[in-house]
Amino acid sequence: MLKGMEGDMNGNYESPQILEAIQNYEDLWLEFMRLKETNPDCATLYEPYSFYFEYPDYHRSAGMDSSVYQYEKLLETHLK
Repeated sequence: MLKGMEGDMNGNYESPQILEAIQNYEDLWLEFMRLKETNPDCATLYEPYSFYFEYPDYHRSAGMDSSVYQYEKLLETHLK
């Protein structure tokens, strides 16, 4: 996200570094989910989206996933 934000400021998106960071995020998130699945006594409240105390939809799209993937989408349009 830091490299993406730098690109927002200077217009120079360091594509390889951003794409590598996105892949690392995905790999680590899967590893985290496997930890939860293979260790039922390992409680977690972490989700890739934000939580709001508003009925009926307590989960919104804002959060880590949307923050990370906004740069992936941006790079897809710039790389075409």
